[in-house]
Amino acid sequence: MNARLMIAGACGAAGVCFAAFGAHALPTDMPENLRRAFSTGADFQLLHAVVLAAIALAPARSGLNIAFALILAGSLLFALSLYGLALAGVSALGAVTPIGGGLTILGWLALAVAGARKG
Repeated sequence: MNARLMIAGACGAAGVCFAAFGAHALPTDMPENLRRAFSTGADFQLLHAVVLAAIALAPARSGLNIAFALILAGSLLFALSLYGLALAGVSALGAVTPIGGGLTILGWLALAVAGARKG
């Protein structure tokens, strides 16, 4: 069993569901800036689900678990905060989005460091 691959698959499936919901079920009177925020969340989630799958399939290497965890946490915080902002109008969630982005950046940097290591 590959738990990381299962998580990546679940994130990807949820991202497709959110993207479809955003394309077909958002209220027609929703302001354009909130529609874009929702779409950005779905795009971000889908992109990073692919990255998570790649990490899950990569040969074992020091630091990959940290990269996976940071990218997972960051992408979920980023996307979910945008979904909540768009659907519930909770503007305070906008403060969470950069935290998610920051964690994702750290995850990418951890991935770079893992790649630079000799095993």
